Amino acid sequence: MDTVLLFGAGAGQLPYLRDFRARGLRVCAVDRNADAPGAGEADDLLPVSTHDDAAILELLRARGLDRRLVAVACPATGWAGVAAARVAANLGLRFAGEDAVLDVLDKHRLWRRLREAGLTRRDCRVFAAGDDVEAPLPAVVKPCRLGGTSRGVSHCADAPQLREAVVRAAAMSLDGLALAESFLPGPEVKLAGMLQGGRARVAVVAARSFGPGPLGVPIGLAIGPAADAAADPLPLLVDAFERFCRAAGLADVVFNTDFILAPAGPELIDVDIALGSFRGLMADACGVDIAALHTRLCLGEPLDGDVACVRGAAVTYLWCAGSDGRRDELLAAAGAAVNDGRFVPDPALMAGATAGGPRRVGALHSAGATREAAAGEGREWLRRVQSGLVAAGSPARVVLPE
Repeated sequence: MDTVLLFGAGAGQLPYLRDFRARGLRVCAVDRNADAPGAGEADDLLPVSTHDDAAILELLRARGLDRRLVAVACPATGWAGVAAARVAANLGLRFAGEDAVLDVLDKHRLWRRLREAGLTRRDCRVFAAGDDVEAPLPAVVKPCRLGGTSRGVSHCADAPQLREAVVRAAAMSLDGLALAESFLPGPEVKLAGMLQGGRARVAVVAARSFGPGPLGVPIGLAIGPAADAAADPLPLLVDAFERFCRAAGLADVVFNTDFILAPAGPELIDVDIALGSFRGLMADACGVDIAALHTRLCLGEPLDGDVACVRGAAVTYLWCAGSDGRRDELLAAAGAAVNDGRFVPDPALMAGATAGGPRRVGALHSAGATREAAAGEGREWLRRVQSGLVAAGSPARVVLPE
């Protein structure tokens, strides 16, 4: 029977697994955790890391599965995409090329590709820990190679902050390098969706907000129609992203990108080819089955038209400083503060953006007539959580949006 190779068998991959099986396809999942939520539902399980392409290929061939595969699906974020590209290329299956995946995951390669395509005005420099560090300020520092997370990103206003941020980011990066980019003023938004044949067939814009201080932890995303329809920059963002994809050789991928709405025009600053947690937000806002669309993309089936946002939705992240050892207390405070929407706790209190930094406790999913209304409920929820912690005498403190 025709089989799909699915990278990951966690809760986030379950909708894909079930959609492929509903289409009459077998699913071979890759996950080193034999107790993953989807491990028991998959027709075959390869109990190895999603990053280990050599082990994946060896097991596929040993079990005779390599001859049955018709598609590769990688909804997992980060470096699993490199392994998926290598396996697909080895077996002659549809997937983005390895060089294109690396152009997205390696932030210095991404900057070079943007510069070659005439899509960035930012200065960019790369440092290792111990280097003499000098870069235009203010700057944004991030690990060169981490993939699929916002960890290690710092906003630096002066030379001491810059030096400290480079040491932190280099220590977190898989190649020991940190990237410092000149900071552009302006609000940050996300463009996410699905690219087919080099065209953004599903594309939506989400406003993004951050907490205060050099950590700049991401607080929330709001998607859907804007209160002022003329404020949506969708056409400009889609054009810039499609230009990048032509330069990088990307044709059929899901995407989750970051833009700065700078005074001189939108600037593409980051690209990911996995939706991650954004998948749920798109489903809430657009009322469509994002996993089903993604499986059609993986199988090469045409996507019909664009997804229209008919209401607003937001995901607001709760980050708390001083949270060590207070999981139950924080979860109780977050749940008690919910008026509308639903609170989704992290499976475990997430490690902070830097060592000793705030930890992410969970997120509120809220809805509204516009994205501004949906995000407003999330901001008020954060303030209610903060008030509850203060009233209880807790030393934990919520990171509030600026």
